[in-house]
Amino acid sequence: MHYRRYDYIKKLLHHRGSPYVKVLYGPRGCGKTTILADFAFRMVRRGFPESRILVITFDDPAVPRDAQTVYEGIISRMEGQEETLLILDEVEKLPHFEKVIDRLFLHRHVDIYLSGSGRSVLTPALKKLLPGRIQPLFVFPLSYREYLSGRKANDERFAEYLTDSTYPGIDRSRKAAGREQLRGYVNTALMEQVLLENPSLRASMLDRVVNYIASHAGEPVSLHQMAVALGRAGRPLLKKSVYAYLGALESSGLLIMAPFIQVADDLGRTVPTAEKACFFYFSDPYIGSLYVPEKSRDIQGRLAAAVELCRRFAGISAGKTPYGLVDFITRSQDVETAWQYIPHLKGEEAEKKIRVLQNLSRQYKKRILTLDTVPGEVLGEANPDILVDNLSLWMENKAG
Repeated sequence: MHYRRYDYIKKLLHHRGSPYVKVLYGPRGCGKTTILADFAFRMVRRGFPESRILVITFDDPAVPRDAQTVYEGIISRMEGQEETLLILDEVEKLPHFEKVIDRLFLHRHVDIYLSGSGRSVLTPALKKLLPGRIQPLFVFPLSYREYLSGRKANDERFAEYLTDSTYPGIDRSRKAAGREQLRGYVNTALMEQVLLENPSLRASMLDRVVNYIASHAGEPVSLHQMAVALGRAGRPLLKKSVYAYLGALESSGLLIMAPFIQVADDLGRTVPTAEKACFFYFSDPYIGSLYVPEKSRDIQGRLAAAVELCRRFAGISAGKTPYGLVDFITRSQDVETAWQYIPHLKGEEAEKKIRVLQNLSRQYKKRILTLDTVPGEVLGEANPDILVDNLSLWMENKAG
């Protein structure tokens, strides 16, 4: 099954030929290799000679693992002064790959694209050798719009998206087989991008941390709470240890953290935030179901909204105000937006969350995402500055 991932292809085409090393990174299995293959195909369609596209996949055991040998092989295949489009897939598996990239970068006629799992490809050595010359692009699992591009039309597609893995290579025809595939991707990431790259971390504690995150995904959690829950009776886990596990999970591409920030109300008042409190989300919301029972559709909607906002705005925060919590805060240039996820717009809980937006400082744009059918409407005459979007239409880019 093929999914069209136009947003990533568009960005690669935009940076095509620029004096940067283009680096795709993200969780293992999210589709980086396929995106680069599609990009190369489009370049050929645009007239770039296929003979000058060089692809090396370091997942292939037949490919040498010696940096000098790889460098010499690439140079021997470059055609004089003709431009070469070079794609190195899973390049972090080549020891000292940074030195190869540094030497290749000196050649004016090579356009370099790298991919790697998690942030392991964005090594300090690469950043030091090529300061300001790296163009990173994080690759998420499938967005809803990408998911639709490879699925047959039916009325239950959004419900399926909320209760299915968003990894593109998953077998969707057999639920059990798909779960085992996802478990394989996650276990490989935990082993290769978390434990092997952080030898001080323990597998048993990592399993407890991931289970805790799965149990509390989409809920406000303080790092103190987490340290107490993961420690022994009367002996909380050291906070620096909690930070180490969370940082490693975030670097692997599996975890998204939305830290709390202070948000002013319309009178300029703020309230202090708990020490290092945040919301946790998996980059594929379905990962949590590998550890705890599947959550309700309402909660899955929140998890999907968080990932989509992170995809569009390259990061999210959560807000704390005198009137309550703001689910998501995003920034784009000088524009700050406060978002509330309200599955259903009627009821006491909905009224509380709407009241938080009503009393926010005017510096924020105010948005609501809901499962109710209200595409692109304002909340009413009393709230003309609060825009409400149906979640599925918004995620399909048909709203907002």
